[in-house]
Formats: sequence, structure tokens, C-alpha cells
Amino acid sequence: MYKNVLYHTCVLFLLWFATSCSKDVPENNTQNTFREIYSGTYWQDIEEGLLSFAPEVIYYFYSPYKNPNCWYYIEETYENVDYGGCTYESSTFTVVSEDSDTLIAKETVAPGIGNTDSNSGTTCPGLEIYVTFQIINEEYLTTTFTYDTESGISESTVTLLRTEVSFPSEGCVDGTLNGYFW
Repeated sequence: MYKNVLYHTCVLFLLWFATSCSKDVPENNTQNTFREIYSGTYWQDIEEGLLSFAPEVIYYFYSPYKNPNCWYYIEETYENVDYGGCTYESSTFTVVSEDSDTLIAKETVAPGIGNTDSNSGTTCPGLEIYVTFQIINEEYLTTTFTYDTESGISESTVTLLRTEVSFPSEGCVDGTLNGYFW
């Protein structure tokens, strides 16, 4: 009988402990994601381009040398995307993973067909582009682009410096709809 009482006491204690611990963990833990933490911060590259983040977009990019000079990317699928002399079947942007100091997103571009006089009707190959934003410290962020094409995989990394220089995101346009892949 003593073993039976001890057993039930242990079981009740474990059940109480397990249920009390689970109350401390929120069901939908979306706190402290990269875009929430770094929303409204600005990061500058060597060519004066600016990068910014917000929870509702993957990222914003501003360039004083392009027109339009500010665009954004969101999680979305676009069809019949015109880019670089081709009309691609689709282009899909997704967030692959996100934690407090890293954001990884992917653009998947389906093959397309050439649409200029010099390449009309030829097949334009698809590709995947991963972009990884990694916080080094409060001052520096690296942005790594990984391109997976039929020619192979290539990668480029840029280090950006946190800055007080900013831009208004209200005037930004959808990058994909305006002819910009990553």
C-alpha cells in the first residue's frame, strides 16, 4: 500500500508540475523575431543603399540611384513575371526561418520564355535565391545572397553598418512588380 500511495503522489506531482510549466509558455510564440526586433532600424551598404525591416514585409531596400528608389518584398507568389528579357511562369517569396538574430528568405523563380527580339521563344531557366540576414552585433549586419541556378551555386556577402539615415517606407513599391528580383 505504501508503494501505491507513493506512486500516486509522484504521478500527481508530475502532472501538477507539467501543467504549471505549460502555462508559462505562450501558445503562439511570435515574440522576438528578427523583423520585430529590427523593425525601423536602417542598415547602409558601401554604395549608400539602405536596408530596413518590418514585420509585414521581408525587407525594404532604398537606393538613391534607381527609379523607383525604394521597394519592398513580401511573402507572395507572382505569375508571369517580366524580368531581364524573359517572362517567368512565377516567382514565389517565402520566409524559410527566422529567429532573434537571423532571417532567411527564399525566392523561387519558375522557368520562363524569352520575350525580346533576340531571345523570343527560348527557354529562360528558373532559379532559387536565398537571402540570409545575420546580425553580427548591434552595429553590423551581413547579407548573403546564395544563387542556385542551372550553372551551379554562387554566393555573395555584403556587410552593412547600422545608421541613423532613414527613408520613408510609405512610398516604397513592390520590387517584383517593378522588375527587381533579389
